[in-house]
Amino acid sequence: MGLWPSAHERAADFRTVAGEQRQIAMTDAVNVEMNTMTAVSRQTVNGVTVGIELVSGEAAIDIHAQTAGFSVLSQGAKTIASAGRFQVRHTGDKTCVSCVAGTLAVYHPTGKRVLGAGQMLEYASDAIGTAKAVDVAALSAWRSGVLVFRRTPLSEVIAEINRYRPGRVVLVKQDVGAREMSGRFDIRLLDVVLEQIQRTYDLDARRLPGGVLLLG
Repeated sequence: MGLWPSAHERAADFRTVAGEQRQIAMTDAVNVEMNTMTAVSRQTVNGVTVGIELVSGEAAIDIHAQTAGFSVLSQGAKTIASAGRFQVRHTGDKTCVSCVAGTLAVYHPTGKRVLGAGQMLEYASDAIGTAKAVDVAALSAWRSGVLVFRRTPLSEVIAEINRYRPGRVVLVKQDVGAREMSGRFDIRLLDVVLEQIQRTYDLDARRLPGGVLLLG
């Protein structure tokens, strides 16, 4: 059920647990903010930090001064920027890269992509997508303690809530998983959100030990 980190995640230099966020000054010019359930390892050359490996989860990279290039490795591809702000998210079998400010390049085994502010792309280990426009404010809302959903399938909403809440929410009544949901929710009040979901979709709730909640 994804309740425990993998060996690769446990070996990372920095980790956050469910509901935790953490800021790290990787260099004098680069700050990395780790979102919930994120594992990051420092990448160095001759003792100098040149980037990170995003083992899992989500990280926002803020480059405050021009650099020779700071990289984020994920799923065998490398995202590099010399200035600006961007986010990288690796969950499941996909990685999403979004450019908030400036420009960046994604070097994938199958090709290179360049992103400008307000663009994002997704890739897997064996394929890379194309750049498309995205609402970076919504993608970055977690940095302000908020989750934003816009016509998002309920199954995906539940999966996202599971990243922030200890335990596990299981949608037993899977036929409602495709129904869409929109809203802006405080990360600190996710149990209230789950109660709203229960009432809105007429679901029964059963609580089990370990923070497990069955909705069906």
